[in-house]
Amino acid sequence: MMAAAALPSAPAWPAKWDVVPGLIVEETYSDNIALSPRGTEKGEWVTMVSPHAAVRATGDRFRFDAEYRPELLWYANEGATRALHFYDTGGSAELVKRTFFVEARSTQSEKIYSLLGPVTDSNINFVGNRSTVRSSYVTPYLLHEFGPYADGRAAVTYSVLDSDATFIDSHATTVNLTLASGPTYKLLKWNIALFKEKIDYDDPRAQDLESQRVTAGLKRLITPTIAAVVNGGYEDNNYLTTGPDPRGAIWNAGGEWNPTPVTHVAATAGRRFFGPTRAFDFSHRTRLTIWNASYIEDVSTARSEFLIPSGAQTAGFLDALFSSTIPDPLARQSAVNTFIARNALSPNFSNAVNFFSTVPFVLKRLQASFGIQGIRNTVLATLFRESREALGPDPTGATDFAFSKKIDETGANLVWTTLFTARTSLNLNAGVGRTDLVDIGRRDNYTQIRIGLTHAFLPKLSGSLLFRRLQNDSTISTRSFVENAISVRLNALF
Repeated sequence: MMAAAALPSAPAWPAKWDVVPGLIVEETYSDNIALSPRGTEKGEWVTMVSPHAAVRATGDRFRFDAEYRPELLWYANEGATRALHFYDTGGSAELVKRTFFVEARSTQSEKIYSLLGPVTDSNINFVGNRSTVRSSYVTPYLLHEFGPYADGRAAVTYSVLDSDATFIDSHATTVNLTLASGPTYKLLKWNIALFKEKIDYDDPRAQDLESQRVTAGLKRLITPTIAAVVNGGYEDNNYLTTGPDPRGAIWNAGGEWNPTPVTHVAATAGRRFFGPTRAFDFSHRTRLTIWNASYIEDVSTARSEFLIPSGAQTAGFLDALFSSTIPDPLARQSAVNTFIARNALSPNFSNAVNFFSTVPFVLKRLQASFGIQGIRNTVLATLFRESREALGPDPTGATDFAFSKKIDETGANLVWTTLFTARTSLNLNAGVGRTDLVDIGRRDNYTQIRIGLTHAFLPKLSGSLLFRRLQNDSTISTRSFVENAISVRLNALF
């Protein structure tokens, strides 16, 4: 947080500042506050008070944003209190013009610990399956233009991850060096890259990870909109695997198609030490719609997924959807925040759960999303399928990979908001998901429905009536549950 907070103290370049404080007060009744098995449910009244503030600034040579949102919870029947703290702060600064830059970010949030326990995105539930996760990184980097022939970038990232589940606590140093063709090259573009990373886990049972990779790539324009792509290189990792040796040649080949400035299609096929690899990426945008689809096969870690979330974030999705009609970033961010608050939307869509683990795994992820913004109706839809297969045994014996080497997650989510009047809106959020712990034959099917009615009493004061139903049907009978909850929320911006 110190690195992120220090960014605004750099030379005082002209900037546009936007400060938005607010307050949320919510009363909820849940008929199954602990998400207990059928027949053992216990109801609870929960009062939540959440003062919050967002600060954003943009200038010629720096950008800064910070958001802090505590949630103070009081449980009437239990007479208990809890305080949760959420923050997301960071930015970037150009310390030496066109040469030396620094980026930093620090976040804290609540995350699901394991797929073996109840899965929920609500902070009020007593499930014993959520942990506070803090992640921070700082990246100083250099840019240099070698005339019109090549552009270079050298970056070093230092990152820290810690949580209440201390076995994933770690720090890492990552080096990225790239050299790419400059504007002289029109038809044939090239790049060379070096990647090196060392992850040190605090838990002595976990294996510290080292990875290094050298790659080179070529892209040849066949027509102004079609290009052929080929990449190759070598990687060397120290993973303890039960399969192939984690080192060897890397290669892939494919093509790109960019028929318009707002349409992109790319696909490659190749091979790495763990087997064949495929990748696909599609994006298209119109004035009122946004379309995305992607597929990747890669090696990843739970730590990497926490530092760079890959799931669909509501704010990011809406930011892209609003970009055609609201080009100014700060004005667009304000519109996004207002839309989320007015419709009482969840900050995230249904995504694969990043359960805690120190074991590297082969990741296969398919994602697709669609959004359309009309005069009265806005529709957002996402779907995903994700497979994780551990490369080796779990040294801690405490995570989901200790029970199943392969874990699959599938899900879809639909958000529909409609304006009844200029001040009153209805939103529906429906999601389904399935988790398969393949090796032990366990399957969980989740269904979640949220319905909310929101009315704006004043331009910066709104109230909502919300209903939520969460149901899980598991092959383990003691893990099946149903929760119904109703909430009344008051949301004020100042």
